[in-house]
Amino acid sequence: MKEKIISYISYFLILLLIVNFIFNQINNFKLSKLNQFDLLAGVLLFFLLFSVGKVIKKALNLNSISFSIVTYLFSFFVFDILFLFIYQQLSFKNTFLLVNFLWLLFFLIIKKEFKTSTLVLVNYMILNFFTRRYASLFSVNNNLVGDVDAVFFDQAKNIYENSYFISVNNFIMEGYPQFVSYLQALFLQLPNFSSEYSFYSFTSHLVYYLTVLFFLELNISKKNKIILVALLTSLIGNSEWLQFLFTTSLMSEGVVSLFTAVLIVNLFELKLSSSIVVSLSFFNLGLFYLSKQFNSTIVLIVIISFLFMKRFRYGVFYGLFGFIINELAYLIIFPNISKEHHIRQIDLQDMIFDLILFRDLKFENILSILKNLWIDKPYVLIIVIFYLTFINGYLKTKQLNLKESVIFLIVNLNYIMIFALYISAWQNMELESPIRYMFNMLHLTLVSIAIGFEKIKR
Repeated sequence: MKEKIISYISYFLILLLIVNFIFNQINNFKLSKLNQFDLLAGVLLFFLLFSVGKVIKKALNLNSISFSIVTYLFSFFVFDILFLFIYQQLSFKNTFLLVNFLWLLFFLIIKKEFKTSTLVLVNYMILNFFTRRYASLFSVNNNLVGDVDAVFFDQAKNIYENSYFISVNNFIMEGYPQFVSYLQALFLQLPNFSSEYSFYSFTSHLVYYLTVLFFLELNISKKNKIILVALLTSLIGNSEWLQFLFTTSLMSEGVVSLFTAVLIVNLFELKLSSSIVVSLSFFNLGLFYLSKQFNSTIVLIVIISFLFMKRFRYGVFYGLFGFIINELAYLIIFPNISKEHHIRQIDLQDMIFDLILFRDLKFENILSILKNLWIDKPYVLIIVIFYLTFINGYLKTKQLNLKESVIFLIVNLNYIMIFALYISAWQNMELESPIRYMFNMLHLTLVSIAIGFEKIKR
């Protein structure tokens, strides 16, 4: 009886969110205000990446197109950072051309993927033609406010117009992570229609389309796939704040949340995979150590945890690449640049002892953060559903598998680290940013909800 009541409550809350979204669209016609040229360009950009991901998935025998797309995007940064150890004058554009050339050689010569490679080239030409033809009709440089204006836009611009090497050496904030900005610059380089960097809104729409693909590839029922897509659409469609974070600006939350989920979920699809695929999976996850605070720590914790599992013991060491390459880069390539922007802002040792000994802590900040969180009612409902479905899944089967346990722990670890930081080292900082950091795990939160519903169904 308890399980049924929790199930009904969970489904009712989801229905409430979706109905509220539909009601708002009927009354305000928010979606009708979108630029149709942005929408079409975003779709064409997605199909280019989809076709690339499809051929990589087949060529490398990977588990999903989503993970294959991440592999493709990460390959540019990997090549760039490794090449910097021997040569620092290669521009971002030339890096882009060279890496794509290497992928093309791999597809055509080694894997003989002539048909699928042709499809990629056709998609690229269509996208390039469309973006050049209608460039003047796209939304440009919208939402250049806050951290976008202060950090992300200039970082992406420096990378796009020059190179990663020049951007790090001519920092906006010394030691501030630039991996996500690198990806943002890459999203504009893919259409290859502008020599100067501006923020085109259609490049950020990509996060939504890639999320839909990720949800559709999950090993869950069609009904739960539809629920996930409807939930995400309702959340973003109802909130201009979430649209800003995820789909209409250069903020990093959307990319970080999506790629974190893709990389984590992929780990649990490796049962019958080759050692090469396992190594590549941990290698890509390890690169996300370079993404942003909290996620960096979580990535290291996950990788270290998998060291204790026999079947992953050798491949998991590739997950340390991100950490190692970051240390070597600042030691050899950027010797005069201080790394770890956020770590330098705090006394890490003092903060750890404060938390252990419960000294000099500002616990009232937790209440303030929760009050700010309460303003975003839809996200609060998502958190409630997250816990309800997890509890209900456990009550239903009286057991937890590794996948649902790890995802549940990661989401909660993110919450714990946010609260720990803001009651100790950052206790005098403004208390609205913590909500942003919670959204870093939105995709994993939704995946956990879907897993809970799958257990209820069974």
